[in-house]
Amino acid sequence: MEEPDAPLLHSELMRISEAVSAYIDENRNRLRWLPKLFVVASVESTLLVKVAGTHPRYLFECRLVSMDYTLRSIFLVEIADCVEVHELWDLRNSELLMLAFSNFTYAPSTTNDTHLPHFSVETNSEVSFFELEQTNSAFVVEKEFFVKFYRKVGSGSREQHIYNLLRTCDAIPSYIGCFFDEAGDPVALVIERMSDTRTAMDVAIEISNRRDSSNRSSITREISFVLKSSARLLGKVHDALAATSLGQVNLITRDDVTNWLNYRLRARGDLTRPANVGSSEIVIKAVNTMWELLDFLSMELQPFDIHGDFHLGQVVWNNGSPRVIDFEGEPIEAPNALEMNLFQRDLAGLLRSAHYLWCGYQRSSKSDDYDDTGTLEEYRRAIIDGYISSPTRHAMFENVDSVARICIFELEKALYELNYEEKFRPTTVRVPLEFLAKSSRVKGAFDLFCAELDDGSTRDFPGRSERLQTFVVQGYGSL
Repeated sequence: MEEPDAPLLHSELMRISEAVSAYIDENRNRLRWLPKLFVVASVESTLLVKVAGTHPRYLFECRLVSMDYTLRSIFLVEIADCVEVHELWDLRNSELLMLAFSNFTYAPSTTNDTHLPHFSVETNSEVSFFELEQTNSAFVVEKEFFVKFYRKVGSGSREQHIYNLLRTCDAIPSYIGCFFDEAGDPVALVIERMSDTRTAMDVAIEISNRRDSSNRSSITREISFVLKSSARLLGKVHDALAATSLGQVNLITRDDVTNWLNYRLRARGDLTRPANVGSSEIVIKAVNTMWELLDFLSMELQPFDIHGDFHLGQVVWNNGSPRVIDFEGEPIEAPNALEMNLFQRDLAGLLRSAHYLWCGYQRSSKSDDYDDTGTLEEYRRAIIDGYISSPTRHAMFENVDSVARICIFELEKALYELNYEEKFRPTTVRVPLEFLAKSSRVKGAFDLFCAELDDGSTRDFPGRSERLQTFVVQGYGSL
C-alpha cells in the first residue's frame, strides 16, 4: 500500500465521479442499499488512499447527491485506458475495506468500562459482510465487533449522540466507538456483536407460527413475555435518557405537538391524498380524531432524547438478554425545532407492533371460538406492565394528558405505517388501515371515559392509575 504521489487533478476527479455515476446506473438493481427511486444528481468524490498495483488504483468515499438527501459509499477506482469502478460491498474485499476505514478518524468510547474489548483497524482482520434491511450496510470484524456503515449522510449523528448518553446502560449493546469523515460526520458505529441477532419480532413470529390450535394460551403467554421484556427494556432506556436531561427548561406544549403533527402530515402527503383512493376517507377521519384528542393535552412536558422509531424489530433478542438498537430515528423526521422527544411516541410504536403481531396470529387461527380481541388486549397489557415496571415510568398513568398523548401518537404512527406499506409492502396495508378505521370511535369513548373517571373534577382516587392503564389496553381492541 502507498500514499498517492500527487493530488489528483480536477479533471481526473470529474472523470472518476462520472464513472461512479455510470456504475450506479448500470448496477442499480443489484445494489440493495440504493433506494429504487433514488436519482443521482451529482457525485462528490473524496480520495481516501492510493492502492499499490499495475495501474493506479484508489479508494474513494463518494457522496451520491439527490434532490432530497445524500448517500455515501466507498469505491475502488482503477485508472487505465478507462476508469473501472467497484463498490467495496460488491467486491467483498476485507483488506481493502479495512484499508479504507483506516483513513477515517476513529474515536473510541469514553466509558470507563475496562471490560470493553479493544478495537483496531488492521488490514488482515477477519471480516464478514452483510446488508441490513434499511439503506445502511454492516460488517463484523473478528467475530467480535459489529460495524454499522451509515449510507445516508448525516443520519449517524443522532445515534452516535444517544449511544454516548447510554454508554453505561446495559439495555443497549456495548458502545465501542465511532468513525468520522474529514467533515466530522459519523461514517460508522462500532458496537459489540451479539450472539443471537434475531429481533424480538422474529422471536414472536416464530412462536406464533407453531399453529398449535390446542396450545393457543401458551403461545399467547410466550408472545406476551417477549412484548413485556421489550417494554421493560424501553422503560430502562427512557429512565437513563431522562436522567441526562435534568435541568432542561424547554418544555413541550400542546402547540408544539400540533405543529409537529402538521409537519408530519404534510411531509407524507396525508392531507392531499387523491379522493379516489379507498383509504382517503379513513385517513381524514383519523386526522380529525387526532385534532380532537389535542383538546385533552393540558400539561407542558419536559422532553428528553427518545428512540424515535421504536418497535419489536429494534430489539435484538440476544439469547434472552435483549438489547435495543438503531437510534437513528424515523426516515421522515422533523427539523430540530420541531422534534417531538416525548416518551409516549416510543411506547405507541411498541403498541403498534403488538397490533401487527395480532393481525398475523388471528388470521392463522381457523377456530370460531378464538378470542381475537382478548389476545390483543393481553399483548397490550404485557407492554404496559413491562414499561411501568421501570423505576420512574409508572408515573405516566397519573393523568389523562399522558393517555391522550399515547392515543395521538399511536394514530400518527399508524398513518406513518400506512404510507410505508402503500409504497413498499402493499399486501400489508390492511394492518394500519384496520386500526385507523376505528379512530372515529376513539373521541367519543375518551369523552365518556374522562367523564366517568373525573366526574368533572381532577381529584385523585384509589385505582385511578389502573383505570387509565386499562383504557390504553382496551381502547382500540374493544371499541
